[in-house]
Amino acid sequence: MSIQSTSAQEAPRIRVLHVGNIANNAYNTAKIQRRLGIEADVICFDYYHIMSCPEWEDSGFEGSINDPFKPDWWSVDLKNFKRPRWFAQGPVDQCRKYLMARNSQSITEKYWYGRMTFSRWSLVSNITFSDFSFSVSRDATARFLKFLRHAVSTLYWGPKNLALLFFRSLLPSWKKARSPALRKCYFFTRKVWRVFRYIVVARSVRFLKSMLVRLLTGFVLLAISAFGSLALLTISIARQFRLITPVRHEYLLQRIRDYRTEVREKFKSVLQPMKVSEKRQGLGRLNATLKKDAQQYMGDLSEWRALFDQYDIIQAYSVDPIRPFLLNLPNYAAYEHGTIREIPFIDNAQGRLTKASYQAAPVVFVTNSDNITAVKKMGLEPSRVVYLPHAFDETKLLRFKNEHLELSKLNPDTISLFSPSRQHWRDDNPSMSKRNDKFIRAFAVVARDDERLKAKMVAWGEDLEKSKSLIDQLGISDRVSWIDPLKKRELWIEYLKCHAVVDQFLIPAIGGVAFEAMTLGKRVLTSIDIDQNREFFGEPPVMLHCTDQVEIESRIREILADPTDLKQIGAAATEWMIQYHSSQRVFDLQLAAYRQILESCRSAA
Repeated sequence: MSIQSTSAQEAPRIRVLHVGNIANNAYNTAKIQRRLGIEADVICFDYYHIMSCPEWEDSGFEGSINDPFKPDWWSVDLKNFKRPRWFAQGPVDQCRKYLMARNSQSITEKYWYGRMTFSRWSLVSNITFSDFSFSVSRDATARFLKFLRHAVSTLYWGPKNLALLFFRSLLPSWKKARSPALRKCYFFTRKVWRVFRYIVVARSVRFLKSMLVRLLTGFVLLAISAFGSLALLTISIARQFRLITPVRHEYLLQRIRDYRTEVREKFKSVLQPMKVSEKRQGLGRLNATLKKDAQQYMGDLSEWRALFDQYDIIQAYSVDPIRPFLLNLPNYAAYEHGTIREIPFIDNAQGRLTKASYQAAPVVFVTNSDNITAVKKMGLEPSRVVYLPHAFDETKLLRFKNEHLELSKLNPDTISLFSPSRQHWRDDNPSMSKRNDKFIRAFAVVARDDERLKAKMVAWGEDLEKSKSLIDQLGISDRVSWIDPLKKRELWIEYLKCHAVVDQFLIPAIGGVAFEAMTLGKRVLTSIDIDQNREFFGEPPVMLHCTDQVEIESRIREILADPTDLKQIGAAATEWMIQYHSSQRVFDLQLAAYRQILESCRSAA
């Protein structure tokens, strides 16, 4: 796929919907695309983690957000930042309705945006409807409920009792009307009832699939349900006048009640919102297993289809390509950010559907170089795979660096290594582990030989206490300091102040820590696969590659021997980021892929 740089003026008018927003990947991508001329919206539904919020990325806020999974943005100073209106975050139904209203320029747009905002505020404030209820004593509540039961009972049984009184007073001769003709009439009516029930109810619901017939059937079922009440009244009257025996009376009552309950249930199912038809979804192309797996996604596919139809491209992240895949859309792109390392190979519904959705996607954006192996294992066609760097706006980091040049003046008398990575190393889960223990052990060895060496680490992660215990055992507690998790700009300041940044030592790909530190001109200690990164980017990133403890020790000694970076490794890392990982390159790659999708759709049409 040939890629040429495209300016904002040259960018075509394309409308893109980004579905899902883990780690703000969709937000960052949409922000870059909007800056360069593409109309991009984001739907971040039922997910509120701090790293999925625009405020975390761009506000520079001051204060505590409390729970990172339910951040309270109303309790902090956002520095006049306002989240963009093209970013929809909240309950899924409200997000969809808001974007639909926004796209159609409906007067309800402000209403649905307010509903989303209130839902997020309610979540972090733990507000429930009970907080708005009146305080009523238990006795008063009991008296009210008793009155309500009597009122309902009167409304329900009153007409029946009145009818009984009416027939008793006007038709006393019914008591003697137990004739053979009446019995024949009863059995004939019962047979007609059964035939009518079979034809109108059972056969219509079972065999006729069109919307009109189903709605008509629903209204017929409603009428039959109403007639059930009339039948109960008729049977009761017959029993009062001894036209039927007590045993027959009880039997008929139970049969009518059971049937009326059954009819009502059928009525509810018939009048449910019409689902997207299997033909329109294209589910006929799926095998029996995938059809069964897809049932959990069927409830709101019609609403998703209505939203997707308003966009030229659907870019779905992580496992969210499942929905456009089930709808058989020809214009979606699957965006993985660690997704295909394990999920497609897990034998469950989500794993099977994720694998199928990536295999069917017209374009697959692969953002981790180590997932080249997974691409081949899944059998994805090379023509549909685009190796795409993570969405990243290098301009704001370069601007930040220029504004804080004084922090880059390093002291050669104290060599500081900064490790912001999550403390997780007791298992080798590639989606979580950082193997921090390798760095701690290597640091301990080198620190014994050089008193200038210090380390600063961020106190977070599943194995935090284990890391602290290991540091105590190695006798280097006085050489390691711990700080609380940092906001974005505070993190960048720590990058600028240190001599080198320490990332992770398990996954052979670069992530957010590495490319932010490299953009700021810092040397980065991490593990990468040179060949995979060369294939992914065209040129491997400039960093201090090290995998095991011995290699980490060697890299730390290199930093000690060149504390001010006379070799200009940090500067070379910045140049590499600008050339191979810039926002313009990310935009150009995506734009070329979008054109490929749209041309394919036009050809198919």
